Amino acid sequence: MAEDSTPVSSEQKRPVDYDMRKLSEDGKMEQKEYLETYNVVLSCVKSMFDLSRDNEHKEESLSEDMEEPQSKTELSKVLSQICGLVNHEKPQTQFTCVPDHYTHINIIGKTLSLYLSLLDEACVNKLSACIKSDCSHWLSKLFGYENALCCFHEHQWDGLVRVCRLALRLKYPKFGTEGFTALYTRPPVVYISSSACNSLGHYLCTQLGLPQSSVCKVPCNTVFGSTHTMDIAAFERLFNDDVSCGKTPLLLIAYAGTPLAGHTDNLSRLRELCTQNGLWLHLEGDTLATLCLETVPASLKSAPACDSMSLNISKWFALPSAPYCTFYRAKDLVLAEASGLSQSHTPDRLSVLPLWISIQTIGLDKMQEMILHAAQLSQQLCVSLDGMQAAVKRIAQPHCMSSMVVFQYKAAPVSPSGSILQTGGEEDASDQDEEQDDTELSSSSRSSSPEPGCVSSSVRDAINQMIAKYLAQQVPSVKIGVVNLPKEGCCIRFNPVLSSRICGTTNENVEDFVICLKEEVARLDNLLLSQEEFRLATEGKEHVVAVEIQDTSAVGALLCVPRYWTNKDLGKLREAKKVELNDWNKEVLAKVSEGMEDVFSKGRTQDGLTCITIDKVPATSSVDAVVDIVCKGATELETSSKYLEQMADAIQRGIEAAQQDLVKESEEKLLEEGLLRQVPLVSSFVNWLSPLPEEPKTIGRTFNLTSGNLHKTEKIYKYHMQVQDEDDEEAVPVTPTKSSPEATPVKESPAASD
Repeated sequence: MAEDSTPVSSEQKRPVDYDMRKLSEDGKMEQKEYLETYNVVLSCVKSMFDLSRDNEHKEESLSEDMEEPQSKTELSKVLSQICGLVNHEKPQTQFTCVPDHYTHINIIGKTLSLYLSLLDEACVNKLSACIKSDCSHWLSKLFGYENALCCFHEHQWDGLVRVCRLALRLKYPKFGTEGFTALYTRPPVVYISSSACNSLGHYLCTQLGLPQSSVCKVPCNTVFGSTHTMDIAAFERLFNDDVSCGKTPLLLIAYAGTPLAGHTDNLSRLRELCTQNGLWLHLEGDTLATLCLETVPASLKSAPACDSMSLNISKWFALPSAPYCTFYRAKDLVLAEASGLSQSHTPDRLSVLPLWISIQTIGLDKMQEMILHAAQLSQQLCVSLDGMQAAVKRIAQPHCMSSMVVFQYKAAPVSPSGSILQTGGEEDASDQDEEQDDTELSSSSRSSSPEPGCVSSSVRDAINQMIAKYLAQQVPSVKIGVVNLPKEGCCIRFNPVLSSRICGTTNENVEDFVICLKEEVARLDNLLLSQEEFRLATEGKEHVVAVEIQDTSAVGALLCVPRYWTNKDLGKLREAKKVELNDWNKEVLAKVSEGMEDVFSKGRTQDGLTCITIDKVPATSSVDAVVDIVCKGATELETSSKYLEQMADAIQRGIEAAQQDLVKESEEKLLEEGLLRQVPLVSSFVNWLSPLPEEPKTIGRTFNLTSGNLHKTEKIYKYHMQVQDEDDEEAVPVTPTKSSPEATPVKESPAASD
């Protein structure tokens, strides 16, 4: 005891103090390393979301750093490789990304969950059960889905797959013991709307091990109601047919906000049918986010009565680490756990922790405000678009509120005279004054070719894509996308529930968006009217032909053709004549573009021919005047001395080629007949002994200036008239020089014969 109470000397204290100081210094070093790591990661994140960063620097860093990690590599270099892999070149949709305070907290919560996963398993299980119970209670209260359980999952459709397993166990009590043998006598059927994603049915069959025949696609409405919602009468017919065939209807997937158009099925009627026939009703869609509002839309009043629903919490509230959530009602918890709806045995049990942290830091009231703000943005844009019905068509569902706005530029401007430029996809221009309904366009009209004066469906789709690209560049805070609807074609979609939080979209941004849209619509209206005037101005012109090009922003494109080419099929030109025609158009372009470089430019037709593109019409001029300038330039070039010299050279070369053919044919004739037949007296005796099979005839040559080919004169002597033999295989093309764009301006093709 005396030894234990002996005071410690100063020499003995020094090592202890030294160790404490060392630990303190090590702690400071670790803290410094953490701060450096945080700064490097933050710099990497900023660089990845910077749309204006230098692409060349990105490619250089990528090529230098992408090496095999044989030795230790600094974190900054590793993260720079990620920056290089993020490609911002020619993005399909450009938008701003502004993560806020709540987004950062959610990301940090994911990191914390990974740290906590290192704890003892019993502690992790207890913590996971508490977190899941709290989140289920909070979310069910937020969305008004009471007396329900909750399943959290990472994939969008994993919750639906587990719900299908639960429905199978409820319909087939022996499914848990006999497996798929229990399904053999009465195979199950899952009903999916045709407006769902194309891969949903295949995904369910793959995950459940069911054949493709177990998925039945229900068509959408064609006459009454929205053409993007489920046809209930067709569903009843399919249901009765399956029952009569000995199948077991299992589950129906309905939508509160279809993936493309954002429309909502008749949930109240579907709920009645499912209750009467013992069918499980599952709901999907982004419009379910509005269930958290104080005033729920009338179309969603029956949504809380469904058997299950999937919620996209991550996208709706801009929480990247939050999982998907599927609510379900199950009386037998054992069957629910056997179906995978309970997460007690999953390896990533703490995946709900970021959501648990975010809900508490944000608050349920603030989460309601987020969805309300997104709904207000949607309604603000809808009101603005309704004021532009003459130019813009909104793909709306009557008497239903949707969080998604889908609209389309009609491409049918009104001319100053009051007439409407028709489009190839609309039957009547008076539809602009009627209610916005999805039955205006028909699939047959989209496939038909447009009449003169109409804008084809393909052109309208290209214009809408161009509008979407322009608006995304002008107002990146309003994230939009391009969707291709089955009947309407290419449309522009704005879904603020998914994008407003991450992009920081405000009401002022939507106002700027509408202003840019109105300006672009006015510009396109003037452009389409100018294109119609261009079509009328080119009718009956001798020197020019209107051609189609891929650039829809141009007023039109002209192909200059000499007068004697007017009746010629330009699609069957030989390569040599294409070269001549291209040179001819280049010379005309050089002549007319003097002082008008911003009006004319060189273009290319769909056949690869060089043409003259009219980019715009000067304010002091008209479309007719611009077309007349091109015609006048072609006429002046055709009557110029330089052109006549070139044509004379072409004729001379044609005559020389004909003479060479005649000389060659004479030599061949001499070799065939023999030398004795050429002697005056001897030839008669030789012909008497060995007469020729037929009387030899001298075949001449004709040079066609239109095609640039040499033809034999046999048909001319046979029919006693000039024969247009364009596709003669025996025709010999005369290769022109580069300085010779065309032939002589004579309407009838002269012939150079012997």
